[in-house]
Amino acid sequence: MHKYASKNYDKQNMACASSKSLPISTKTSMKIVNLIRNKNLHKAREILNKKEKKASKKIVELLKAVESNAQFKGLNTSNLVISHICVNKASRPWHYGRQRRRKMKRTHIEVIVGEGSLEKENDNEKKERSDSQNRKKPNKKK
Repeated sequence: MHKYASKNYDKQNMACASSKSLPISTKTSMKIVNLIRNKNLHKAREILNKKEKKASKKIVELLKAVESNAQFKGLNTSNLVISHICVNKASRPWHYGRQRRRKMKRTHIEVIVGEGSLEKENDNEKKERSDSQNRKKPNKKK
């Protein structure tokens, strides 16, 4: 069993998947992951299908895997939201057969999806913050 970085994992309402030692750049995958975090699973796959990077193709494969895991658990796959997605550096072995020394790029990625509307909750929180910031403070006149 792989230990995930997320502490609030609910086995009944969430599904997870992870990939270890993917041959992609950690820096590139971090940019992609930050783009799709807290988004609907189908929207995230549409966004990544437009990208032409090796890392985005690997992340799409991982999203397909987590969707099938959710379907196996009996979750509704139409409203799955990416609640946790994390990228870590993996070990960097040497390229085989090279005269000069070069290290390969390796990355671990883990994804947790859950049923529900996490985007709507985030939008409501943003609206509440903006409303509190827009309120004017009373002026004290002396």
